Amino acid sequence: MSSSAGSGGMGWGGTPQYHESAAEMDRIRRRHEIRRRLKTEYNRLNYNPYKCAAHVEILDPSVQRFMAMRASMYQYWKPSWGSFAAFMGTAILPIWG
Repeated sequence: MSSSAGSGGMGWGGTPQYHESAAEMDRIRRRHEIRRRLKTEYNRLNYNPYKCAAHVEILDPSVQRFMAMRASMYQYWKPSWGSFAAFMGTAILPIWG
């Protein structure tokens, strides 16, 4: 019996173990490496016992975009009958009903 370890993605019986192509597997590996590096950086900053003394803040770009969107949401919101109906249907009518 041959083992599938070290056989280049080949499973039992010589069939491919994955349905993805080699290029897609390479992209999956690169995304995994990026995710691993980001997790390592986050843990390094978040669990540093000296961060209170140094005042280190964790700046995540996606969280910053989300917070900026929340802060500027009402600058772009326009009252309409549809938004009024959505408000009535979710906030007022359940209380009356």
